[in-house]
Amino acid sequence: MTLAIQLVLYNGSPYFLALLESLCKQSDQDWTLYVRDQSSDATERRTVLRCLEFSGMRAVVDASHENIGFSGGHQCLFEQHDADLVFLLNQDSLLGSKYIYEVRNVFDDENIAAAAGVIFQASFAEGKWHKRDTIDSMGLVCRRTHKVEDQRHVEHKFDSTPFEVFGVSGCLPVYRRKAIEEVSFNRSLFDAQYFMYKEDVDVAYRLQYAHWKAVTVPRAIAWHRRTFAVHKRAKQTRDARFQSYRNHLWNLVSHSSLPSIERDFFMIIPYEFSKAVFMLATAPRLWWRAARETYQMLPLLKAKRAFYEHRAS
Repeated sequence: MTLAIQLVLYNGSPYFLALLESLCKQSDQDWTLYVRDQSSDATERRTVLRCLEFSGMRAVVDASHENIGFSGGHQCLFEQHDADLVFLLNQDSLLGSKYIYEVRNVFDDENIAAAAGVIFQASFAEGKWHKRDTIDSMGLVCRRTHKVEDQRHVEHKFDSTPFEVFGVSGCLPVYRRKAIEEVSFNRSLFDAQYFMYKEDVDVAYRLQYAHWKAVTVPRAIAWHRRTFAVHKRAKQTRDARFQSYRNHLWNLVSHSSLPSIERDFFMIIPYEFSKAVFMLATAPRLWWRAARETYQMLPLLKAKRAFYEHRAS
């Protein structure tokens, strides 16, 4: 199966050389790299091109620099190739030398649509990476409240076999094109209107209800510098909070008639009520904006929901 690696950059030059180095060290080199730099600064873009030239790595570079977000950027790259598998590479990440090899191997099982390795936390300061032993993600878990979050508090056993999860994080996932297009309302990878945040959750729902599998691969390891986390709310930008909350509402509406949502209705309502009250108390303008845009999107969200219900039947 052919593999395309997609990388969407936004002011990512400080990390870029180290990331390219980790790609050069991969035991599996049978892939094509597609890069889209959405930075507005011309100097930043030139630095990225120099890094690519210095590394000696061949890449297909998207000439457009319009910032259309993580979702939109990856959708643009997704339309530039027809690879069987697509690997979404985060700019602020480092790969273990067998990450691609180990994750790619699990797709021999034709029931698997998504896979990712175990992602550990890392920090980046003064031009240097600092790897940690703390787990950042071992796949996505869906709580009964339908809060979908990264699974972190699980022991990592390097030699264990791949295990099934609700979905995989948008950080360093590999997707099967056939499955993505089958469960997509418009054959897209991500809905570009999400811009960023929660697009991976939407994909996880879509694959679940079409009976595709997602797995975590313990033998594949990587490191990620997380810039958005719920427990770091005080450091989040207003735009990040808005995107995360609005996209959460979009996912809830898009999937709200599916069997598991109906079963957990009385768990979801108190959770959503408390979340809305908190947003109204701390950022009322963001809540109203999210509610307004969700209302404006209702016709499309309902059309998507009907499509997903059909796929689930």
